[in-house]
Amino acid sequence: MSHDCKVGFDTVRTLVVIDEAVGDFQSLVKVLLPLSKVMIIQPNYNEIEQITQTLNKCTQLKNLHIIANGSPGCLYFGKSNLSLFTLRSYASQLKSWTVTNILLYGCNVAAGNAGKEFIRRLYVLTSANIAASILNTDDTAKGVCLQLNYFLGEINFNLAILPLKLHTNLKTFQDW
Repeated sequence: MSHDCKVGFDTVRTLVVIDEAVGDFQSLVKVLLPLSKVMIIQPNYNEIEQITQTLNKCTQLKNLHIIANGSPGCLYFGKSNLSLFTLRSYASQLKSWTVTNILLYGCNVAAGNAGKEFIRRLYVLTSANIAASILNTDDTAKGVCLQLNYFLGEINFNLAILPLKLHTNLKTFQDW
C-alpha cells in the first residue's frame, strides 16, 4: 500500500517512509509536508529493498524521512529491522541511497553508544547527513519522536510534519 501525493517520482525532493506498525499512521499522513511523496512500508516483504526500489525512482530526491518505531541503534520495520547488527547485510543497498539528508523519527535510535555507532555507520554507508532522536518514548507519542536532536553531518532540512498542523493535530499523536 502506497499513499501517492500529487507528485511524480521524477520531481520528488522529499520522500517520507512510514512503517505500517506506527500507530494510526493514516492520521500522520495528513500532517506531512505538501509535495512529499509518502510510502507506506509493506510488512513482511524486505522493507529495506522496498525503500531502495522507491529511492531509485526518485532522481531529484534530497530528503528521506523514515518514521518507524525505534530503540537504541535500531529501527523496526514489520518483522525485520535496520540496526547496528544488520547494517552489514544491507550495505550494498544502503550505499545506493543517493540522498542528501536522512531523518530518522524512531525513539531512542541515536541513544547510547549503540545508537551513536549505528548513526555513524549509516552515515558512512550512505554518505548522507543524518538526524535522529535520543529521546525516550515517555517524551513522545508512542515510539515516534518528532524532535530530532542528534545530528551527523551538515544537515539542512525541514521536519516532515508541518509545525502548524502538528499543533492542531497534537491530540491525535497523544491518543496513539
